[in-house]
Amino acid sequence: MKHLDIYFDQLMEKAVRLKITDLHIDPIGKTIILRKHKHKVETIKEDRVPLMYDYLKYKSNIFLESFGTLQTGSFQYNVNMLTYYLRFAVLETYARKHGVLRILNIIPINNLTACGMPLDIKDKIRTMFKESHGLIIFCGKTGAGKSTTMFAGLNELKDKEIFTLENPVEKYMPDLVQIECKDDDLNDHISQLLRHDPDILVIGEIRTSLELQQAIRASLSGHLLVTTLHAGSFQEVLLRLKELSISTFELRNVLKGIVFQKINTHDTKIEFHFEAKNEHEIKGMIDYV
Repeated sequence: MKHLDIYFDQLMEKAVRLKITDLHIDPIGKTIILRKHKHKVETIKEDRVPLMYDYLKYKSNIFLESFGTLQTGSFQYNVNMLTYYLRFAVLETYARKHGVLRILNIIPINNLTACGMPLDIKDKIRTMFKESHGLIIFCGKTGAGKSTTMFAGLNELKDKEIFTLENPVEKYMPDLVQIECKDDDLNDHISQLLRHDPDILVIGEIRTSLELQQAIRASLSGHLLVTTLHAGSFQEVLLRLKELSISTFELRNVLKGIVFQKINTHDTKIEFHFEAKNEHEIKGMIDYV
């Protein structure tokens, strides 16, 4: 195991130096692809990759015998006296094994200013967080940084009691009460947390109709709920919400804001584009989707 510790340490030092966001690991092909925001930077061919794959499953508390399942785990790792938050997702089928190690804080972002967004967008988000109840959604495609932006905004709210339900907890935020919650336990966890009278309740990501209905229930009970959703535009957010069985009436009554972001890539230069719409602006869009 010691030689794997050394090899992984060297791999992480390279990833941090190159600002790598994802490492795609193919234990059968014995390759590791280093990627930065979906763009390949380097391919490593190494006989130790199958062992590294199992090593990362062990570090992430993923069952080593995980054939036919999708699993995700997380852990922390120190490189050059800095702590990095890592998420490892695995997929195993009859013919393939595939793992993706994501470095969640490769660029340290702890507030909205560090996100690089325009002042008017920052002001809109900060105003949204002053709402006493309702639903705020941070959206974008996979890897767009929506969770990073959401937690950066929440981290500014030092006077708020904030509870999060995440699967898994990916980045430790000392001022937030973070709870790891499996999908099947979400309803019970929400019911229990509402008794603690949170100012803001956070669900890491909305994926199903049941999760959305639970989020709406919390929003209508006088709490501010913040979450993320995969979508490619404002219109797609509203379409996805309707697809997940939220009515036009509920949309009009619970949505307090939507923040959308995407990545623009020009050669090696990466830029983040942000948009935000408040409750009034969203209501003007609802009837047209």
